[in-house]
Amino acid sequence: MEITNLPKKKIYKFEDLDMLIENETLTTDLKIGEIVTILNLGSFKVVSGCGADIKSKVSELNDKFNELNGRENSIAKCARIFDEYKQNPTKKLRDELKYAYEAVPEHQRIFVGTMDTKDYEVRQVIFGDIVKKEWEDDYGYEYPYDDMPKPSDE
Repeated sequence: MEITNLPKKKIYKFEDLDMLIENETLTTDLKIGEIVTILNLGSFKVVSGCGADIKSKVSELNDKFNELNGRENSIAKCARIFDEYKQNPTKKLRDELKYAYEAVPEHQRIFVGTMDTKDYEVRQVIFGDIVKKEWEDDYGYEYPYDDMPKPSDE
């Protein structure tokens, strides 16, 4: 892994990520008032906001690493298991879906479904009717994706 656009380029092994996070060389948590400089672009003072959780970003990097090495990323795995569940709804597949969904970086979970449904259908399978109420509270109309099958062996 190469960190560029610094005064001096640094090269790390992918396995060094945890150490870089622990000693705060890499962070997504900038403090109000900190000054951020982007080499050859400029600088700014942080006045508000927050970044994605660093653990979620590391999960995202792991996904990219897996993709680059020809392996399935967490979003594709979750979507695949969701498709399998819709074809053969069982408790075992629902449990696998929950595990796969929770492995997706939190800030990317909306990409498990379609642009319209986001992750609502997947969450409905995993968490049940609470998702319908959340939808109706968020959008102000009846939940439109209420056709997810229940496990046949339940």
